[in-house]
Amino acid sequence: MIAERFGNAGEAYSSEVAGRMHQNIKSVSSVLSVGAGNIEPCEVSAALTMPTAIAPPHPTVTNNLRLGLDQAVKNLASKHRAEAFAKYPELRAYTKS
Repeated sequence: MIAERFGNAGEAYSSEVAGRMHQNIKSVSSVLSVGAGNIEPCEVSAALTMPTAIAPPHPTVTNNLRLGLDQAVKNLASKHRAEAFAKYPELRAYTKS
């Protein structure tokens, strides 16, 4: 959103943004703008019950940002195992690698 607001039209942002665009993931600004007309509450319970172990349709970009996030998640999972797994069960996958 910041890059959209302050960047130039058509300007490339980052490989992460390009990867999301390639996966047809739209900008959050498209639903947060006044013109989006989002007046009805969204029912997210179906999305919350979907399995989380599905591979993305395109490979995840590996870069320093991604590697740093992975390391932070591994640290969280190893340092606060029971509490972290109770809140975020998907973190169990990070302790297996």
